[in-house]
Amino acid sequence: NDTFVHISGYSREELMGQNHRILKSDVQAAEFWDVMWKTISGGYVWKGVVCNRAKDGTRYWVQSQISPIFDADGKIEKYLSIRTDITAHRNALDELELAKSLRAANDALQMRKFYLRATLDNLPFQFWLKDVDGHYLAANQVMADACGFNSADDVTGLTDLDLWPMEQARMYQSIDAEVLRSRRTQVREEFDANNPTVRWVEIFIKPLMAGNGALLGTVGYAYDISERKLAQGRLKEHSDHLSAIFDLSPDGFISFDAARQVSHLSPAFTRMTGITLAQAHQLDESAFSELLSRNCAETGRFEGLDSLRRRGTPSTPHERARIELTGGNKSILEVELRDSDLGAVSQILYFRDVTVEIEVERLKNDFLATAAHELRTPMVSIYGYSELLLNQELDASMHQECFGEMHAQSKVMVSILDDLLDLALIDERRGRNFKLQAMDVVTLIEATLNNFKPPVGRDAPQWLLTRGEGTILVDARQTQKAIVNVLSNAYKYSPGGGAVQIKLLRLSNATEAPLVGIAISDQGIGMTPAQQACVFERFYRADTSGKILGTGLGMSIVHEIVALHGGRVELNSEPGVGTSVTLWFPECLNQPVLL
Repeated sequence: NDTFVHISGYSREELMGQNHRILKSDVQAAEFWDVMWKTISGGYVWKGVVCNRAKDGTRYWVQSQISPIFDADGKIEKYLSIRTDITAHRNALDELELAKSLRAANDALQMRKFYLRATLDNLPFQFWLKDVDGHYLAANQVMADACGFNSADDVTGLTDLDLWPMEQARMYQSIDAEVLRSRRTQVREEFDANNPTVRWVEIFIKPLMAGNGALLGTVGYAYDISERKLAQGRLKEHSDHLSAIFDLSPDGFISFDAARQVSHLSPAFTRMTGITLAQAHQLDESAFSELLSRNCAETGRFEGLDSLRRRGTPSTPHERARIELTGGNKSILEVELRDSDLGAVSQILYFRDVTVEIEVERLKNDFLATAAHELRTPMVSIYGYSELLLNQELDASMHQECFGEMHAQSKVMVSILDDLLDLALIDERRGRNFKLQAMDVVTLIEATLNNFKPPVGRDAPQWLLTRGEGTILVDARQTQKAIVNVLSNAYKYSPGGGAVQIKLLRLSNATEAPLVGIAISDQGIGMTPAQQACVFERFYRADTSGKILGTGLGMSIVHEIVALHGGRVELNSEPGVGTSVTLWFPECLNQPVLL
C-alpha cells in the first residue's frame, strides 16, 4: 500500500516482484529470522518488531504481524504482513535509554572522580601532574597545603612561577625540562629550611607518555623523609662512634659472619700482627688459624679457635690463651673468643697486647726480690749482732762495736726504705705533687751546698761559677734531693779522695730550647761503658765488692726527678779517672724569679 511505499522510500514499481531481503537491515540476527520463517511456514501467525532499511539507508522500525494464506487444498499460498511504523516510538525509547545510560555514565564518572580525589588527597605525600608547558593539571591536598592553598583545585592551571620563589621555580622548570628531554625519571632529596615540620623531602619526577610514546607532561610526588634523615643521622653518628671505638681501640678485634668466615678486622689487629683484611677476608676458622699461626713463635703458637672453645668451662666459658708473635718486638697477645647472638656476626675474636703487662710484672717481681735481698743484708747483720749480744759475754769494746755496726746497718735500712718511698711517690704521682717555681740556679745550688755535709775528712765541694746566672722552673726540694744524691755518690765513689767540683753550664742550639746544666764531677774510681749503661737501673751498684755502702736507688731517683722536670741526665765516666754527672734543666725565660 501507499504507507509501505512511503516508509520504505521505494516506488511501487521498485518493490513489486522483489524479495523482502531488499529491506533487510542486518540488525536482527539470522536466528531471529529462522524463528519467524519456522512459525509462518508452520501455518501460524508470527508477531514481532522488525528493523528494516529504507532506500536511503536509514533504519526504521515496524510492529509486524505475518499471517499465512491457505488455498482450497489447505496449503499455504502466500503471506499477509500488516505493519505499523513505530520508528518514532522506538527512537523515543532509544533516546530515553541513552539518556539513562548517559546519566549512569556521568554518575559513574563523578563517582570515579570522587574516588580518585579521595585517593589523591589521602596519599601521605605530595602528588602533582603537569602538562608539557609546566601547567599543573592536577594536585592533591598535601601538595596544596605545601603551597599554602586551601584546595587542590586552586593549584590547577598554575605554574611553578606562581607557587615558588623565582630561583626555586626556575630550578623545578629546569628539572622538568630535563625529564622531558631524557624521558627518564629523576630522583633527588631536597631540604626545606622554611618548613617548620617537613624539612627533608625525596622528590620523584617521571615523564608522562601516551600509548604511542608522545610526551604528555610530567608526574611527580614528594615524600617527607625527615624522620628517615633523622634516623640516618643517628645511625651515622652511632656508626661513627663504633668506627672510632673500633679504629682507636688499642685492642684487636676480628668478627666472623654467619658462615664463620672472617668479615672484619680492626686496625689494631693489623698493627699487632701485620695481617691485613685483604689477607684474612672470607677465610674460614681453619684457614685463619693457620694464617695467624704462621706469624707466631714456636713457643707461643696459636692453636686455633677450636682449642679456645675447648678451654672454656661452664664457670669460665671465655677462657683466654696467650700467643707470642715473631718479629722485632716479639709481642705477647692474650686471645679470647666470644660468641654472638646476632645473625650477621657469629663470633668475635679479641686480642690484647699484654707484653708490657708481663714485662711490668716481671720487673715488679725482680724489684721485690732485689728489695727483699737488699733489706735482708743489713737485717742479717743486725740480727747476727743482736744474737751475739744476747748469747755472749762481751767486753765493753765489743759491745760498742756491735752497737755501732747495728746502728750503721740500721741507717742503711732506713736509707733503702726512704729511697723506696721516694720512688713509690714518683711512680704514683708522676710530678703532680711538684711545687714548681722559677728559681735562680745559682741561688738553688748555694742553698744546697750550705746544707750539704761532706764525709768526715773530706773537703766541701768546689763551687766553680764559670758563667752568669740562669733560671729554671723546678720543685726546689726535689731538685736539691737530686743534687745531693749526685754529690753523695761523688764522695762515695772517690774513696781515695780528690776534689768534688760543681759548676754551671748552658746549652743552646737551633734544634731545642736553651738548657741549664748543673755538672758535678769527682776524681774517683770511674765506670766502664757497661756499668754506665746500667747506672739508672734500680738497685744497680757499680761497686760489687760491698765495701761502698749504698742502696743502688740514688741515680734512679735522680733520673726520675730530672725527667719529670722535662730535663735529662748526662753521664761521662772513665775507669780510674772519675765521673761527671750533668743535670740538664730547660731554661725558664720571662718568669718572676724566686731568689
